[in-house]
Amino acid sequence: MIQTANYQLSQWESTDRILMADFNADNAKIDAALKGLADRTGIQQLYHLELTESHNSRILYVPLEDMDWSKWNRLHIYAAPVLPEGTTYFNAFFNNTSTYTLQTQMGEALCMTIQSLRGEAPFIHGMFWSDEGCSLFGFPILTFARLESLALVSPTVDTFDPGTVVTVWGEP
Repeated sequence: MIQTANYQLSQWESTDRILMADFNADNAKIDAALKGLADRTGIQQLYHLELTESHNSRILYVPLEDMDWSKWNRLHIYAAPVLPEGTTYFNAFFNNTSTYTLQTQMGEALCMTIQSLRGEAPFIHGMFWSDEGCSLFGFPILTFARLESLALVSPTVDTFDPGTVVTVWGEP
């Protein structure tokens, strides 16, 4: 059996006998390599959603209430909703309130980095960007400890279509 150059993963040929032990050994190597990469960068995926069927609501919730915020100084969020044709924008609400709202045009993913200011004023602030440019934001009374949810809200239609993606990463 041939093995890959970097991690010695199995590369079977048609005459090789395939064994479960080889698969398990390869998966253990891959798992260790991915863990090592995560440990070096410190960034960890905290949440991922990719819709495979329609979500029949104008609100798509991203739960954040169970996060251990003491581990993270920054959050990185990628949201790419797929909405029916004719929809021109969507909103992102934190804690399900319009008090903490970001708005972006459709056809664009919303990318944002949220920083927690530690110390006397530990409110969150950050930057979000899309194809149209970027903008800074800050919510003076919202802290990581009080951050419970992110909601993508369509103001004009009652569905999020398959292919909608939301991912949240934490950075120490």
